[in-house]
Amino acid sequence: MLSIAYMSIWPIIIIIGQVSALSYNRPKFCSNASWYPNATTFANMSMMGPQPRDIFINTNNTIYVTSQAANSVLVWYEGNTIPIKNISGNISSPIGLFVTTAGEIYVDSDNSTGRIDKWTLNSTVGISIMYTCTKCYDIFIDMNNNLYCSMKNSHQIVIKSLDVISNALKIVAGTGNAGSTSSMLSSPYGIYVNTNFDLYVADYSNNRIQLFQSGQLNAVTVAGTGSLNTTIALNGPTGIVLDADNYLFIADQENHRIVGSDSNGFRCLVGCSGLSGSAANQLTTPKILSFDSYGETITSTMANVNTSFNTTQSNNIITLPRTNAISYNRPKFDASASWSANAITFADSSTVGGNPWGIYIDTHNSIYVINSPSGLIQIWLNNSLSLSRTISGNFLNPHFVFVTINGDIYIDNGAMNGRVDKLVLNGNTSVPVMYVNSSCWGLFIDSNDTLYCALGAQNLVVTKSLNTMSNITTIIAGTGCAGSTSNMLHGPYAIYVNTNFDLYVADRYNDRIQLFRSGQLDAITIAGDSSTTPTITLDEPMGIALDADNYLFIVDNHNQRIVGSGPNGFRCLVGCYTQIGSASNQLHWPQTFGFDSYGNIFVTDAGNNRVQKFILLNNILDPAYNQPKFCPNVSWNQSAITFTYISVVGAYPLGFLSILITQSMLLIDPTQTIHDNFSASYSIFVTTYGGIYVDNGALNYRVDKWTLNGNTSIPVMYVNTSCYGLFVDTTDTLYCSMFDFHQVVKRWLNDNSSTLTTIAGTGTAGSTSSMLNGPFGIYVNTNFDLYVADYSNNRIQLFQSGQLSAVTVAGARSLNTTITLNGPTGIVLDADNYLYIVDCNNNRIVGSGPNGFRCLVGCSGSNGSASNQLFGPATLSFDSYGNMFVTDLGNNRIQTFILSTNSCDEITSTANPTTTENPKEQVTSTQQITTSKKLITNQTCFSPKITLIPSTSTLLSPIQFRRSQDFYIVSLIELNCNNSISIITQWTIKNCTSICSNQIQLDSTIITTSTELYIPARTLVYGL
Repeated sequence: MLSIAYMSIWPIIIIIGQVSALSYNRPKFCSNASWYPNATTFANMSMMGPQPRDIFINTNNTIYVTSQAANSVLVWYEGNTIPIKNISGNISSPIGLFVTTAGEIYVDSDNSTGRIDKWTLNSTVGISIMYTCTKCYDIFIDMNNNLYCSMKNSHQIVIKSLDVISNALKIVAGTGNAGSTSSMLSSPYGIYVNTNFDLYVADYSNNRIQLFQSGQLNAVTVAGTGSLNTTIALNGPTGIVLDADNYLFIADQENHRIVGSDSNGFRCLVGCSGLSGSAANQLTTPKILSFDSYGETITSTMANVNTSFNTTQSNNIITLPRTNAISYNRPKFDASASWSANAITFADSSTVGGNPWGIYIDTHNSIYVINSPSGLIQIWLNNSLSLSRTISGNFLNPHFVFVTINGDIYIDNGAMNGRVDKLVLNGNTSVPVMYVNSSCWGLFIDSNDTLYCALGAQNLVVTKSLNTMSNITTIIAGTGCAGSTSNMLHGPYAIYVNTNFDLYVADRYNDRIQLFRSGQLDAITIAGDSSTTPTITLDEPMGIALDADNYLFIVDNHNQRIVGSGPNGFRCLVGCYTQIGSASNQLHWPQTFGFDSYGNIFVTDAGNNRVQKFILLNNILDPAYNQPKFCPNVSWNQSAITFTYISVVGAYPLGFLSILITQSMLLIDPTQTIHDNFSASYSIFVTTYGGIYVDNGALNYRVDKWTLNGNTSIPVMYVNTSCYGLFVDTTDTLYCSMFDFHQVVKRWLNDNSSTLTTIAGTGTAGSTSSMLNGPFGIYVNTNFDLYVADYSNNRIQLFQSGQLSAVTVAGARSLNTTITLNGPTGIVLDADNYLYIVDCNNNRIVGSGPNGFRCLVGCSGSNGSASNQLFGPATLSFDSYGNMFVTDLGNNRIQTFILSTNSCDEITSTANPTTTENPKEQVTSTQQITTSKKLITNQTCFSPKITLIPSTSTLLSPIQFRRSQDFYIVSLIELNCNNSISIITQWTIKNCTSICSNQIQLDSTIITTSTELYIPARTLVYGL
């Protein structure tokens, strides 16, 4: 929900004007957006004449085309099949074209002297605006009303302001001589200027796209020849546009295709055969492209005039639906999603026999397993726990199986019979559909009904269309020889094809995952050895899948584990001890895996002759504790309020409660006291579900679990000493820091085993990276990295997930300059993962931020009982408002340090934003008006009146919108002040629960300094 908060106003110097709207379309596409390969002809030569050169589509979907041969500009309104206007007269061989929001048409008009004229739909003559002495192959007008001309024959780009009468031109790109250096161009064609006034140029003869950042005469190559990053090969690019996310779309003229980029890189979109032609799926020298408001693409092409087909056409390429029906599961996971460490055995050797190999799970949760030695396919239908059917046939050592949406089963039968067979679920016979000369170690069928086979023994991946009778296979990856270059494979195993037809290959013996973009024979390494960015070490990967967000999940065979990626990078998911074994948390040569529709992982654990099921845990789980988001210069009131004294908490209040997000435990007078056989309890942790975990290790050697309204406790962990720190992570794993034994242990709470796993420390006091000396407070982040307050070593240690050696992130011997600590006891992280530390023996709280570490409270360093002093503090916790609660051990009290509310703001006066009843979805937009440092006195000013459009509500009345729709909010501000004053306007969007404290980072395309706020559809983050 969007609510606009109350506005305060004071005099200031500057007023920010409204930003002009764009006249052209910049659709927002999903990363897997695709277009129908077969185009609809929008207009042909009989309508336009030969050689249509430029196309412009405005936001009303009015289409403008320059016809060079007919010396005219043709105009179609949306829905019209014939032009509603033919603009001609004093126009000679027009090429470039641009239309403004006001409907003014700027067109390259003179073939001999070079001139740009301005027309309107109803004018009978054009007005000369710019004289160029040469043709403008493309025209653009930016938001500052500057007119750009791409001078192909002069190898440069010039501009002229439309706000001045002068005819002077300014060169903004190119030297006037053809060349390929960063300051030169060679036959520039299409141009595009973004909202930052950066200039993109289709540098035709250099086969590249150049980006000239605002004010710069040297460019960066962002696509094609000489680009710094791997992009795509271009051959004579002529047209260029950007979408809403600033991804590039290019008319690659001499390759007769349209290419585009997205979050996964560049790929071909249409015309991908690379051959010119007049068929519906072909283009011939496409010149310029433009989007309509629906994301459909219109492109002008110039066919070979010697053919019997239409010599020119404009192709309307319609956007495909965003989701294609697939037969397998691609669950959507939270960034901190985790799976049970201990698996359930779904099927053992009595069912699957020895060495189960391939597994496939369809969207109905029917499970298909290959019993390779027996040549059987075993099927559990629709979530059944009992085997439903076994299919046998002339299958010899099959490796893999794939099932389509209609239930057809494709099975590898290449080892001895040299083919891939197809059978139906209830049929008794199979038919060959592909002939191969070795086993398919991986099978896949894409949404175009193309069958893929990974020929591991031949180091190839081949394909065949299932829609033709031909038996010809096509090599799409590998050379047939084992190797590790970008075009070679060594033992390719599992394969996966996404909805963009990009191919992922588990390149087994090269210990890597290779990504072959659609139509490319050279791959990018995206995981494992030689990956371009740090990922994860692999040892013979054999299985691969993608989730709904295109994150990778991999069977790391020789490391006996499953690993996965997410927004925070790669991590181990199950089998994370990399040791062969048959326990429920171990794997032995895992082969392949699949997701069911719930996100559970099924693995063929070949060495143990079983199929293991790892349960998805708490996929979307909010932590029980608060992680406020603070500004860099945040501060707290140095004088604390005593939350409670010894009379309530007793002497030495060591363990401090975790303040729940609901604030149900934040009360001045305790509503309930839990009594039990506790002896010298040091720590406590409370989960989201109200489970209260209490250290009871000093004499009773256990950790107990309570509920808030319960009368009894149950032991959940048996220990041989006190737990000076307790923590429960989002997978329900309980952690205990053993001060006296110099280690941290854990156990999963959802299993009956009482076995503890040591995850930090050796059990002996020491200061090496693998040792601890008196560990106290602990903290586990959503990546399952463990932070330890290493008390006697005066440092904070970070044990990254699965690692037994730590990095010192604060205190003694830290790699970077941090802060000196003396007996740290407590540690928490904020929303940006900055550290906050109880520095016990220095009697203070310290914290980090983008500017490093600093003292926050108790900064005198001396102990005492004054409100600004602490005496041996032990632990701390934040409430949801960012206030800091500290157990002041030596003073037998709990102190509250109040967050200084405006300490982060540069704004002098702003009201609290309003909130709504929905705690999950709320957007708050606050219009803030700042003051100048020098106040003006003796003014006659009254409260301003603010009106919002749409609706006649004031800023105190909320307006609701959906994320999937575009919306505008216009503020009309009546200042009610006799004096001459100015204002600065700033819109902010905040995510609100009980308060609106967390500001959302906005897309750079959203203008927030105008009196009008425009939010394009789907530009806000999910969850609002």
